[in-house]
Amino acid sequence: MCSTMLALAALAIHIGRALASPDIPQFEVDGKTYPGWTDADITPPKAEKVMRLFPLGNPWDTATGFVSVNQFDNTYYDWYVCTSEGSPERYNTTKTAPIRAGGIVNIPWTGWGSAEQSPPKGPVLNYMAKCPKSGCSGWAANYPQTPWFKISHDGLDADGVWATTKIFKNHTLKNPKGLATIKIPTNLAPGDYLLRHEMIDLKRQIRWGESYWNDYIDFFPVCLQLTVTGSGTVVGSGSSFPGAHKREELRYDVNKDVGKPYTIPGPPVYPGLKFD
Repeated sequence: MCSTMLALAALAIHIGRALASPDIPQFEVDGKTYPGWTDADITPPKAEKVMRLFPLGNPWDTATGFVSVNQFDNTYYDWYVCTSEGSPERYNTTKTAPIRAGGIVNIPWTGWGSAEQSPPKGPVLNYMAKCPKSGCSGWAANYPQTPWFKISHDGLDADGVWATTKIFKNHTLKNPKGLATIKIPTNLAPGDYLLRHEMIDLKRQIRWGESYWNDYIDFFPVCLQLTVTGSGTVVGSGSSFPGAHKREELRYDVNKDVGKPYTIPGPPVYPGLKFD
């Protein structure tokens, strides 16, 4: 009886954790579905997937934790790029997903399904980086390299709605899901790329007085390896990870700063990109 109760308790914890923690069980590239990473996939042997393994989920879980504020603006931390713990076995996947320039990537986030955890409040940022001639596999794409360029972003609109709120517009505790849709530029040069999609959660950040911040910011980036086809000619670059976002750019108290303008972090969308 005791063992049965323990088993049920363990199952309840697992289910609660699965509902609350962010996962991407699958995603869609140009209409084709590919498997993502979930908690169950992180143990060896690691599968070959289009999505790079990255720490997702509970911030106190060392295996699947979010990226802390001390990592995103510290050039010695590779965790904030497309890697996990900066270790090559985490980003040496050889698969890429074909997509035409102008194609669509759909990333269905699941999680934040407990009463204690609400979906993120903050900006959404999408970057790309052209992989070297040797391909994306094993390429860390980290500082001091500057291959990254922003293809789209969204922050706080005139109605006070956050970009992340739009992703989770149909989110409920019984159906804890959101959908991020990313369009690849129509004039992007063909080749292998990393696509880096990121949500930033500001709701735990607090400002005391006029200038003191706790800097509790949660970052949820995920990277896909894509092979872009088409006749475009634009190849962007100029930004690095870590380094593209500065701590001061992210300081916004979602409770105290209501009505104040918000500046989306990082560089502007790379000039010359087209989406028609």
